[in-house]
Amino acid sequence: MARFTQEEYEKARGVNILDYLNSNGYNIKKVGNNEYTLLEHDSIRINPVRNTFFWNSQNVGGSTIQFLQVYEGKSLVEAINILNGKSISNFKIQNKQPEKNIEIKGDVVLPKKNIDNKRVQAYLTKSRKIDFEIVNSLIKSGNIYEDKENHNIIFVGKDKDNNIKYASKRSTLTNSSFKGDLKNSDKDFGFRINGAKCNDKVYIFESAIDLMTHATISKGLGKDWKEDNRISLGCLSFKALDNFLVDNTNIKELVLFLDSDEEGLKNANKLYKNYGNDYKIDIITVKNKDLNQTWQDYLNDKESNINTKFVDYIKYLDKPFLEPKILDNKERLKNHLENMLDINFDYIDKEKVYKNLLENLFEKEDRKAVFLIKDEKGQSIGGYEWDIYNKDYKLNLLNKGVEKPLFFKSIENSECVFLYDNIVSTLAMNTSVNTCYVNNIDNLDNIDNVIKDNKGIDTIFLFVDKNTKLYKEYQNQNSQIYKDIKAKENQYNIKIGIEDWSKDSYKGFIKKNYIKDKFIPKQKGDSNELYQTLLQKTNIPKQRLLELFRNNVIYQDIDKNMVFLIKDEKGQDVGGYELNINSKKPEIKKLENTYISKEQEEETLNLATYIFKDINGISNTLGIEKNLEIEL
Repeated sequence: MARFTQEEYEKARGVNILDYLNSNGYNIKKVGNNEYTLLEHDSIRINPVRNTFFWNSQNVGGSTIQFLQVYEGKSLVEAINILNGKSISNFKIQNKQPEKNIEIKGDVVLPKKNIDNKRVQAYLTKSRKIDFEIVNSLIKSGNIYEDKENHNIIFVGKDKDNNIKYASKRSTLTNSSFKGDLKNSDKDFGFRINGAKCNDKVYIFESAIDLMTHATISKGLGKDWKEDNRISLGCLSFKALDNFLVDNTNIKELVLFLDSDEEGLKNANKLYKNYGNDYKIDIITVKNKDLNQTWQDYLNDKESNINTKFVDYIKYLDKPFLEPKILDNKERLKNHLENMLDINFDYIDKEKVYKNLLENLFEKEDRKAVFLIKDEKGQSIGGYEWDIYNKDYKLNLLNKGVEKPLFFKSIENSECVFLYDNIVSTLAMNTSVNTCYVNNIDNLDNIDNVIKDNKGIDTIFLFVDKNTKLYKEYQNQNSQIYKDIKAKENQYNIKIGIEDWSKDSYKGFIKKNYIKDKFIPKQKGDSNELYQTLLQKTNIPKQRLLELFRNNVIYQDIDKNMVFLIKDEKGQDVGGYELNINSKKPEIKKLENTYISKEQEEETLNLATYIFKDINGISNTLGIEKNLEIEL
């Protein structure tokens, strides 16, 4: 697992944040004395003197390293490698000497110690139920003490050399919520307990009280509480965790015990996304708001039920989707796809095709590719992994909670979709038609998902091996699969078909007439004859009739049938019906290659039925105004 040295960390931390932003294409605007913002996000404030940023809407900030973590979504290791990997001479390294107008923090201002720690001991052991031995051990080590003036608990955070860098205070009054950081306290260092040097795991908490509670629970389970690494982040400062990881490069696993409220869970997910690519991470939530309150609930319940177990009061959470580390290898992916697919580019734009195919395809560090699935906000919520260099035809789902069809829009205008469970065919056939990859092509819900996410689709073909159950049963018109597909055709008013396809069929594929033929209206006849008939035998006003004929909504064809045309939002003819007005019974027939919505179909049939009844003197229950105002 990649790591970094203390020197690399300090070098990265010293990169001037404004220089980094300028060299990476960010749009910076000055908004005050020593204050800048980003045009992309005006809630971000940048202070070049302190070399820090703060993102007000997210309530998070820090150095250039934290900017890469929080804003760019990089892990700690990635951020340090990026800032070291660039030509550092191009960046302005912060001068370590004091500069004008820079507030230089002195030592943490600690209050005087009380002659004893009785109030602290009583509060922690009685009110907070923390083990007495653990409290006394932390007092002896100087990590906590009682201040003389107010009898608050003072929590002291130290660096790896045992220098005091951070301190906070908390009231020992049971019903008081008073707490705060002390003057010159550096949030780059939290309250921590270092465990055994060989221990490669660290437990992370929001508060020092929760940290001590965890130590108490460990001791209660018969473990040596001094063996484990623990750190509290105060206001969830990533900087404190970064410093701990810099000081303890042996760490491989993080266990998050953050508060169980909405904010705590949100921060747990944020920490996971920042560190999940470099460390094994578990996220644990508790029954009550925080670990200490949950511990007290457990102790109270155990008094009435001796069989109560603390494991029932915690829960390991499912982790959010973690976008894998992506390499900047689009050119290599493109070259490999060209050799694999061997597409004939005589009639299409090669560059457009590969730009389209590579939009959501990336290469990972393990030389496998990944297709990312994004939500409506553009956030990655899942993905498929592809062993591309071994030409695997199937994809592995990265996040089993999110399985969506992978849709590839053709560079040509197409309202047809080819569905495959074979990624190579999906990509190869995308040159002239929309294609879609699905893991389980037998699941007909894929049809619903494709239509739901892609408006305007009027034809879907499923390409499967002829030996599969789906293909065989579709050939039988009495099978449930055949009936289900026909039901979906009627539901969405589209054409659905199933075709024989093997994994390498794309190599010899000759384009057939899979795509729906364009609708062509029937040849016009003497529309004046129809006009006179409607004028004499219906109650449709003359002006309205003229509009219908002038706009080509109705006319008479060469067979003397009345034709109703349906248009799309662009005014193009997309379908129609013909009505034999001279028949004794209404004969309404859909014209070939008509694919319209259910609503359009119902409105057209209603109007045709009304006109037929009016011409033939049949009582009509539909109001004329309603029918004549139908927008065809």
